[in-house]
Amino acid sequence: MMTRHLAGPEEVVLYCDHHSGTLATQPGQVNPYKLGVELFKDIEERWDKGRFGLEFQAIEDQRPGRAGTCSSARAGTRSSRCARSTTT
Repeated sequence: MMTRHLAGPEEVVLYCDHHSGTLATQPGQVNPYKLGVELFKDIEERWDKGRFGLEFQAIEDQRPGRAGTCSSARAGTRSSRCARSTTT
């Protein structure tokens, strides 16, 4: 849409130049803009593939090798979702 209706060729090049500069990362540093874009891409991909919601989480929790992933930040406590998935 942007390349056909909203911007001319020189404006697309200018946008791409600014966009790549904004998302560039330096070694050892976190770029919050890139982090946000990557999070959005992950959310969009999971939504498009149907990998979301309580049903998907229940399937993921039952996969082999997932033991111990339900521990919370406080030692010795578990979230209600984890408690349900391990007791049923």
